[in-house]
Amino acid sequence: MNKYFPAVRQAIAEQHRRCALSTTARRREKLFLDVRNVAAELQGRGFYPSVNKIVERLPAESCREWKTITLAVREARAVLGISN
Repeated sequence: MNKYFPAVRQAIAEQHRRCALSTTARRREKLFLDVRNVAAELQGRGFYPSVNKIVERLPAESCREWKTITLAVREARAVLGISN
């Protein structure tokens, strides 16, 4: 394909990159929203929204990248006015 159709190969690769980036962005937005909702629920019930408590309550299809989850928890705590 590289030899005979390099432009087509490049177009396919670029489209794949755009789709992958879009999917990742949507998944990350959903994770941040889910974490924020769980943290607010925990705080409303009088519990500290720790990472472990939040992860236990996340939907099964949620992203499980710890770096992203930790960032989402920090952001949720900041929005809720909770200190670490």
